[in-house]
Amino acid sequence: MGSNSFIELYIVDISHYNDIELYYDCDSVELYNKVLRKYTLDLDDLKAINFTINYP
Repeated sequence: MGSNSFIELYIVDISHYNDIELYYDCDSVELYNKVLRKYTLDLDDLKAINFTINYP
């Protein structure tokens, strides 16, 4: 993970998510899933939280 890189993590509702048998572009995540929470984190963010993401 580079210094200008980030990771996006989506928590989705298990009762409404995309069909895993079909391919969707990354920009379609929010279109085909009920997103409960979205995290956008860089390496410094991850280090600050000791690489632990709590939900909710």
